[in-house]
Amino acid sequence: MERVKDFISENLEYLYRLDRVGVKSISAAIDYLTICEEYEKHKFIQSPKERKGVVASRFKVSVRKVEQALSLLHQKL
Repeated sequence: MERVKDFISENLEYLYRLDRVGVKSISAAIDYLTICEEYEKHKFIQSPKERKGVVASRFKVSVRKVEQALSLLHQKL
């Protein structure tokens, strides 16, 4: 099993890049990914505004938070 120190050392560049684009914690990264995946599951809802509202309601977050998650996860590192 790998030590935390080794994992961080091996992935330091990725962790730095994520921090630079706005992912400040592992839990935030998981939240953003979950929101994005849920948004993709609701592609049958044609209106992006309505789809964002449905996802926001599902996770009890603001529509702005959904927009941030989508924007962030589609950025290039």
